[in-house]
Amino acid sequence: MYKRQCGIRLITKWLFPNDGKHKDGEYKTTKPDTDNLQKMFKDCMTKLDFWTDDQLVASEICEKFWADIPGIYVRIEEL
Repeated sequence: MYKRQCGIRLITKWLFPNDGKHKDGEYKTTKPDTDNLQKMFKDCMTKLDFWTDDQLVASEICEKFWADIPGIYVRIEEL
């Protein structure tokens, strides 16, 4: 893996386990806050050498949903 040293756009989609009260793909408007999710995630990505420092993330798109199949979808683009 090569460590990025240029500007980065980080796109994350957080899919939380559906509690049965929501439609699959419905936006999640309760905790945790997206800024708290992103901070931890970017720190982990830095430690895993996806980039030299998370200050390189100049553009972020972060969404959270209820989902029948939970997970985290990530896309990293060089700017």
